[in-house]
Amino acid sequence: SSSSSSRTPVLSTLVERWAQLLETHCAQDDELGQCLPRVTFAVSADHGGDDACGGGGGREHALALLSEYGERLGLAECEGTVQPLQARLQQVLRAVADGLEAHGPAVDWFAAVVALGLRGNVPRTLQLLSALSSSLAAAGVWPARLPETAHRPLHPGYWVMAHNAAELAASELPQVHNALRLSGLSCSQVLLQWWNQCFLNVLDLGGICAYVACCVVCGPDYQVYFALALLRHACPLIIEQCERQTAAEWLRTTPIVGFRVHEWWQYMAQLQQRYRPRLLPDLLRIPQALP
Repeated sequence: SSSSSSRTPVLSTLVERWAQLLETHCAQDDELGQCLPRVTFAVSADHGGDDACGGGGGREHALALLSEYGERLGLAECEGTVQPLQARLQQVLRAVADGLEAHGPAVDWFAAVVALGLRGNVPRTLQLLSALSSSLAAAGVWPARLPETAHRPLHPGYWVMAHNAAELAASELPQVHNALRLSGLSCSQVLLQWWNQCFLNVLDLGGICAYVACCVVCGPDYQVYFALALLRHACPLIIEQCERQTAAEWLRTTPIVGFRVHEWWQYMAQLQQRYRPRLLPDLLRIPQALP
């Protein structure tokens, strides 16, 4: 439509500035930037089919949806290549899965978001992901970066963070917390779902870029503050859906509209002042739990 086409140049500029911000931040000395071993990602010469990156049909379906999303946003074209966006996304996800020796989710949604933001530019995406791989702040928004355990689908650090976030929600957002609990849900369930999918199908790409930038630049505890701000923004809708007993389906399938990070920045900063001393120590212990 004419409306979507008029937004495309604005979005393209936004995501390019977002990528430049992350690249610049990674080039600077940062106390959380070298907490984890850096991983180098490279495109494999073996393109041996879908099994090379796991996931089979489910992964192919996800790649098709991501490619369609990128094309709809006007992010499919990349200078210097005529390769379709879906093929470039597949290259990125295969290279990242190989580099991380990932055996978990079929799709690394964080890596996919970075690739979309960089228009499927494979070398630039892998270079940025490699730089982010050593950052503890980035690990907070990149579940696949941390190894799983034999009995959990996520690194224990995420469960600790979700538990802490749920406790904060109980005190900061009691209406949402209680409504979800009475519906048989928990804040930790909702937040883990959002974090795992990097807010895809929850926020628009601009909101997702803001989420990643907040956490990488401002600190990994902003993962919690951002989620609480979004819960507070969506509070009336969540309560309404809980009353209808449709909250689980609504949270899983319906994007949240109207959330603007700049409108919630002061709220997140206030949360940081109150809760960073409590949250950050748990995050700083994550590297000690790595094999």
